[in-house]
Amino acid sequence: SGERKVLMELPSPEVAGGIGNDTLRRVCVMLPPGYAEGDARFPVVFLLPGFGGSDTAYLHLAELDLPVVLVGIDGRTRFGATYFRDSAYAGQWEQFLVRVVQRVDTQYRTRDDARGLLGHSTGGYNAIAMAMRRTDLFHAAAASSPDALDLEQWLVRDGRVKPIWLNWARFDNALGRSGQMISYAAQFSDATNADQVAWPFDFQTGELNAEWRTWLEAQPLAWLQDEGRAVSIGRQLSGKLFVSVGR
Repeated sequence: SGERKVLMELPSPEVAGGIGNDTLRRVCVMLPPGYAEGDARFPVVFLLPGFGGSDTAYLHLAELDLPVVLVGIDGRTRFGATYFRDSAYAGQWEQFLVRVVQRVDTQYRTRDDARGLLGHSTGGYNAIAMAMRRTDLFHAAAASSPDALDLEQWLVRDGRVKPIWLNWARFDNALGRSGQMISYAAQFSDATNADQVAWPFDFQTGELNAEWRTWLEAQPLAWLQDEGRAVSIGRQLSGKLFVSVGR
């Protein structure tokens, strides 16, 4: 509410996927002080929420009177959260975010050379991953306590999923609804059946299967194993990634 806070509701059929995500998506735009006066253009920071968070997760930042346009994104899915990748199963979320960028640029006085991403937890992972994947659109990213950017080191020991994460996955699978591990499985795996998530490990032994490769290929760390891609990412984002993790 008010002239500096604007709610967009975007029909977004591309995010439905095979799991039937809600296709009317909310986007919360917070304009800087003085936006209504003059014709100045402003940097934009896209705010990606933590697991289960919505477009209003960072609404308090509007009170800081920052000289930027802030854009809150609703990334909730049927299983909990998106990781902003395009997937026939989990939805075309990268496509959606690109369309939001284009819509904001069209509707507001923004700078196309100063776009950032910011997020906490799952949103922090998404901020770093999207900045690295789309260096043509984003110029900086900041993350607090992001989900693991090195998924293999976090989840696996000696070719098997660590017991704590295996038990978590079993729980999510049995519940069949919102959960962190089932969100990973929906987004990172090549599932095709809307009622059957493809998991990359055996639920009894934790032993990895062929599906695990698709999880690894989706991770930011894996992209840095490609020398050409690593050089390109470094050229665009060197000194422009900020990660904070506390105890």
